[in-house]
Amino acid sequence: MPDNLPRQLSTAQWQALLEPAQQQELARYTAHLRTYHTRWKDAPEEALLDFTRQHMAQAQQSGFNNDRDIVRWLALATELGPDFPQQPWAQPLL
Repeated sequence: MPDNLPRQLSTAQWQALLEPAQQQELARYTAHLRTYHTRWKDAPEEALLDFTRQHMAQAQQSGFNNDRDIVRWLALATELGPDFPQQPWAQPLL
């Protein structure tokens, strides 16, 4: 009977399952930034990855969890500056 019970995955197992999807998501976001934002067209890959990871996390911490909203957040951070969420005009909107 114990073999039929649901098993709980470890943190490492969950991470291993999520990693491919997270990498695909990151690749989509960086491709979007390179395609539509000239600042990133010829930027070093590591700088773009760092920026994207940081601002994806900020977007998610602010409750923006779907692809469209995260892309918008990344665009705003690119065009208005990474500190745009701290600007007085942005506070009521976020």
